[in-house]
Amino acid sequence: MDWLQSQRRRIVARIAAAGNIGDTLRAMLQVSTSAMEPFNQLGHWRDGGLEFSAFMWGLADDLGVPLAVLHRQGDGSYADPACVYSASPRQGFTYVAINELLQRYVDDSNVWPPRFALVKFRPGHYDSFVYAKRRPRRRS
Repeated sequence: MDWLQSQRRRIVARIAAAGNIGDTLRAMLQVSTSAMEPFNQLGHWRDGGLEFSAFMWGLADDLGVPLAVLHRQGDGSYADPACVYSASPRQGFTYVAINELLQRYVDDSNVWPPRFALVKFRPGHYDSFVYAKRRPRRRS
């Protein structure tokens, strides 16, 4: 949890900082530094407004790979297509059909480092996906 907390603080600090990703995100999304402060706290995932988008771009930038978000809706279905935030906000984001995205994820499961990160978001929380084609062997 300490690592996640420090990652959140690092992302918010970069968005708030002058230069680099911070100026780009704040100008593009018109997000104030104070509006990003709640994202310093574990468990804060406000899905309304552009602050969430700024944080997702910040997370993609911190990970160094695009971040695909499967947004779970109130009825249990997922918004299709999924939003994929580039690792650089200057490159924007794109929408990719969920079937295509999941196929890429399966095809790339043995690639390291991964070509993109995949998270599931439901209002108020997100979960990362971890995929392995082979189960690890049990030690005897």
